Amino acid sequence: EGSKYLEHDFNIECDFISSGEYRDIVTWASAGLVVFGIGIPAFLLIELFKNRRHLYDKSHPRYHYTRFKLGSFFKKYEKRWFYWEVVDVMKKMFLVGMLGIIEQYSPRQLMVRAAICQGYTLITLRVAPYESDNDDWVSTLTSLSLTLTYLMGLLVALDENNSKSKESRVLEALHVSDALVVVNAVSLI
Repeated sequence: EGSKYLEHDFNIECDFISSGEYRDIVTWASAGLVVFGIGIPAFLLIELFKNRRHLYDKSHPRYHYTRFKLGSFFKKYEKRWFYWEVVDVMKKMFLVGMLGIIEQYSPRQLMVRAAICQGYTLITLRVAPYESDNDDWVSTLTSLSLTLTYLMGLLVALDENNSKSKESRVLEALHVSDALVVVNAVSLI
């Protein structure tokens, strides 16, 4: 098996032992994942829990200050789900950032993303964290839509090795694209 090189700079060999430049990139990227992927949601969760007693108590002296400082993170959720924004941010962090580690451009990555979205869909459907029932339904439907998008992408990825003609595969991909448009449009209606 040959050497692996960084996709954006083929002068950098992806060998943690022998390439100091690659080791530096991995170290900084790992630190960034920890700080942004875990640190920011953890900080937000700590702030919400520290202030939870007066998030909804209008008679508390710190109520208005807390609403101003943290309101966009909890106002749209029911009182018992005041921390749901952290759950939502973590889902997004996993889908966008942390899953970049799992075999990029592989069907496995799409499957893990679909599983995360499906799990989030089921949890959101069960707990209904939003104040508004309409927001609960929109959240559930958009999450289901994202799940179906990843599953259809998985179908296309798994079909690439098929022995069908190129024209036939392009036509099938167009059908999947049409289906995605319909699925995503329905979730917005």
